[in-house]
Amino acid sequence: MKKQPTFSTVGPLVKAMGYEPLPVVPGTKKCLIKKWESLCINDAQVEQWTGSLPQHNTAIRLSEGLICLDIDLLKVDAVTAVQKVINAFIDQQLDDAGSDECV
Repeated sequence: MKKQPTFSTVGPLVKAMGYEPLPVVPGTKKCLIKKWESLCINDAQVEQWTGSLPQHNTAIRLSEGLICLDIDLLKVDAVTAVQKVINAFIDQQLDDAGSDECV
């Protein structure tokens, strides 16, 4: 089994993409950071967590209007296939946005 990417590598990348990473306990979805819902997550904070919690997994704090799909796949072909399905679904939803039909 491949080793899971850790916060020390993923957290800074997620922040660089404009999202707000949070370290979570490995093997869980539990965040030990107090008041994580309102904490300012800037580059300095991510750097501090990278040093103090390097082996933790990474979660993304969602803001209003942001949807995140957690796809735990490590094979590039599988990820690409899932991305195509998701993109096609989103494109269809955008095409139907003006219609009277329920989605």
